[in-house]
Amino acid sequence: MTTESPRIDVLGPLEVRDEHRLVDVGPRRNREVLATLLVHVGDVVSVETLIDEVWGGADVAPGSVHVVVSRLRSRLGANLIETRAPGYRLSPDQHRTDAQEFEAHLAAARDAADAATARDRIQQALSLWRGDAYADVQVPTVRSDAERLHRLRLAAHQRLAEIDLSTGHHDEVARRLAVLVEAYPLEEGLLVPLMLAQYRCGQQAEALATYERARRVLDEELGLEPTPAVREMQGRILRHDPSLAPAPPSPTSGPVAGGFIGRADELKRLDDALRHGWTTTAGAPAVAAVFGEAGIGKTRLVEELADRARAEGVVVAVGRCLESEGTPPLWAWEQLLAGVAARLDPAARDEALSGRGHLARLLVPTEGDDPSALAGDVPATRLHDAVTAFLETVAADRPVLLVLEDVHWADPGTVDLLEYLATTARTGRLAVLLTVRRPDLADAATRQLTAALTRVGGAVTTTLAGMAVEEVRELATGSLGAEVSLATARTLRDRTDGNPFYVSELARLYGDERRRTGRGDAPVPTGVQAVIERRLRHLPPGDVDVLQAAAVVGRTFDLLVLEDVSAVGRLALLETIDRGVSAGVLTGTDSAVEFRFGHALVQEALIASASLARRAAVHAAVAQSLEARHGEQPHAVAAIAHHYVAAYPHGDPVKAVEYSLRAASLAQQRLALEDAERLVRRALPLVQAVPPEQAVGLEIALRVRLGTLLTLRHGYNGPGVAEERRRVLALSGPGVASGDLFSAHWGTWGNALVSGRFASARSAVDVMLETADATGDPMLALAGHVARGQTAWHVGDLHRARRDLERAVGLADDATAAFDLDLWLQHPGMQARVWLAMVLAQQGDVVASDRVAQDALRLAAGADHPFTTSYAHIVVGLREVLLDRPDGAARHGGRAMDVAAENGFQQLQAFALVPLGWGRGRTGEPEAGLAQLAAAIEAFGALPDGHMFGHLMLRLSADLHAVLGHHDEALRLTAQALEESRRTGERFDLVRLHALRAGLLQPQDPTAAAAERALADHAGPADPPA
Repeated sequence: MTTESPRIDVLGPLEVRDEHRLVDVGPRRNREVLATLLVHVGDVVSVETLIDEVWGGADVAPGSVHVVVSRLRSRLGANLIETRAPGYRLSPDQHRTDAQEFEAHLAAARDAADAATARDRIQQALSLWRGDAYADVQVPTVRSDAERLHRLRLAAHQRLAEIDLSTGHHDEVARRLAVLVEAYPLEEGLLVPLMLAQYRCGQQAEALATYERARRVLDEELGLEPTPAVREMQGRILRHDPSLAPAPPSPTSGPVAGGFIGRADELKRLDDALRHGWTTTAGAPAVAAVFGEAGIGKTRLVEELADRARAEGVVVAVGRCLESEGTPPLWAWEQLLAGVAARLDPAARDEALSGRGHLARLLVPTEGDDPSALAGDVPATRLHDAVTAFLETVAADRPVLLVLEDVHWADPGTVDLLEYLATTARTGRLAVLLTVRRPDLADAATRQLTAALTRVGGAVTTTLAGMAVEEVRELATGSLGAEVSLATARTLRDRTDGNPFYVSELARLYGDERRRTGRGDAPVPTGVQAVIERRLRHLPPGDVDVLQAAAVVGRTFDLLVLEDVSAVGRLALLETIDRGVSAGVLTGTDSAVEFRFGHALVQEALIASASLARRAAVHAAVAQSLEARHGEQPHAVAAIAHHYVAAYPHGDPVKAVEYSLRAASLAQQRLALEDAERLVRRALPLVQAVPPEQAVGLEIALRVRLGTLLTLRHGYNGPGVAEERRRVLALSGPGVASGDLFSAHWGTWGNALVSGRFASARSAVDVMLETADATGDPMLALAGHVARGQTAWHVGDLHRARRDLERAVGLADDATAAFDLDLWLQHPGMQARVWLAMVLAQQGDVVASDRVAQDALRLAAGADHPFTTSYAHIVVGLREVLLDRPDGAARHGGRAMDVAAENGFQQLQAFALVPLGWGRGRTGEPEAGLAQLAAAIEAFGALPDGHMFGHLMLRLSADLHAVLGHHDEALRLTAQALEESRRTGERFDLVRLHALRAGLLQPQDPTAAAAERALADHAGPADPPA
């Protein structure tokens, strides 16, 4: 234990000394508590504050703090830390610190009467530093003090440089500051004296190289321009300004860093792959992807490749995926295709947008086009094919390179379209180049992209890893203009993992280490935050307010929208924009009314500096402006919805819900079902803020849409479907829209049926028909007869099933209004016919059954609706199963599977496995067929609420086992199928099930076989059991 007042050194790792003896402070918590008290020296720090700062607010007992303080007292002396309610106080009279000595030297330098004395005191101050302040303590308040001390350190270096430049020590300044700029490439205050010193040493080329390296780092990593002072120094050096008083030129100057150090192999590999794509006159497009973490140089590499392509006459178009919630699905493709179309004359553009490419007008609308009229219920595959045809037509005349940036933020539809283009285009002269953050397989979007690239044959992927030691050495040497030792390069490589930006920003010769995550969605890192804050400090306070509002608008913002939001006059706003550009915070775009933040980190810093209330208020104003200016334009709906939702509680919740519903509808039209679901779920909590007279209607609309989306993705009895239908019925009352009421009744019946709860399904049908009678709603009447007929078929009542289904066919054909397939999910005329064909087949009228089945398929084809198409082929395939036609079962099951898989209809894929698996098994592939039937049984067995078709799937599996000679397994499965039929009441396949059992039993037990045949004879059309 110490007896004298200890000295606490913090200008490096925390150390405590007592009469030149190093004192062991103890474990990490001891250092953290001591440093926290030291930062608040002389003030009482409560126990609660210590827990919050040191333990991160964890559930820690106050006794833990007392234990740490007790240990510190035993090691450092009883008088250093005083107990003062409600916590502890570090006595200022019982210790000394190197930080105090450092600041005292700086104060003396400021007061010095001559430059020599000031220089001596500054050098004494700087000699105290052993590394990064508080290097081994990561407590937030301590890190803030460390940053303050770091700023003082840099200011001292700048003052020392000024003194040395004024006294002619240019060479010493050049050597010293070159090392500092290597360690702190974003510290622009060091650049002016370094450039001046180099120029006065006769190294004009190296001075300009220093400027260029700094400009490149700021532009590539932050999207910023150097400050006006730095740019002015560059201009004076270029002009040989006499006031700089240059020395005679030196015969040599330091090296200049290369543009792509360590990237030569990647550049050649990608260039070769893309060049093959745009020079080959036939075959698939070339696809290349550049992976890497933030700051690794992906965009710079891609820009170099794009510049090479443009130089050879290639049409280059760029699309960027955005992280913003307000980005519409396929937005990056809209940018890409618009970029291609803009490089075509009108005749060539119209030709590319005709024929197969006609539907590409959804993403490249031309004058006179109505995208909403084009959309309808366009299957995703047809839209993908139209885009492919458009690009093939363009590429037939000139090579095309599509650059798709930040694909890690892509919506699922964007990746699907990318994969379709890459796997189906065959005209050649087409290449696609992607940039992607380092793959994170825990992220669904990245998993989808990685899987898609795996399926694209010949895709070239390049991951920009960190630089090797020799490459780090080359970069550091280029930055310094002097040779860097191999040992220093190894240290830089170890501390930065070879990331080029980190090599420049984080490498410090004395163990300096900036902490930065490199992720676009992380809080702005301290080092970068300091650069941005310095830029903003030079702007008037009113400018910062405007820039905060612009940051909320988006990375790229419309000047007219910002004018609405900021309530600043046009001239004043333009002056603010000009100052933002001059400060390097903003950049212009190709549009006269659009500006862009130079880097996402600048935008994030501004947003983070605004209070939550201000952000919400700005979101509300942005939503109102966008609505007034672009409310009728489909491309703006998602952004308006995003801003209205983010405006809560300062915005209009009714409009937040209404625009979310519109955006979800547009996303659903593009088959972006996940995006549509996300939009609905984000809006649901806002219903509580809607006025009561509107709340019920809007909640019903949201839940109807959500139920439809969940059904499309997961099936009638998918997770959450029943709950949404139940809530809609519970909310329904007088005045509820007929479509909403219909969707609730239809969905409730469908959920019960597919879950194998046939009694509940019959009850739902009764309620549906009673409601139809009470309301006179013809659609509910049609739905009731379809539902009653289909339910009767499942339980074996073929007579009732036929009556209701024939009635439904008549009602569907007589309907005067178009069917809203968003509500029905599948065309009701097709649905009634396809199940009627099933009934007719089982009643023995196969000719009529075939005719009705073909009518159903023609109706499905005419509807041009993927869910309807897949559904129709599934049921026709099942009919082929019951007619013992394996070829037809396999054909229709395969067609249904293809359509369902292309459009993400998960439950329909499981249903399609039933006819497909049995058909394959009976046409020579019994093992493959059994595997597909097993997959179907597993998929339905995983549903918590049960399922239909259980006894059929088990009977078909038994049939294929019998084909393979697995007699005992086949017999076991038939027994299981009978038990499943008894449990659920589903009886439509009992005749064939008993017949199969009879055949299996005949060789060993003819009596039992005869009994099964008798059961088969009595299992035909009958009234359902009570």
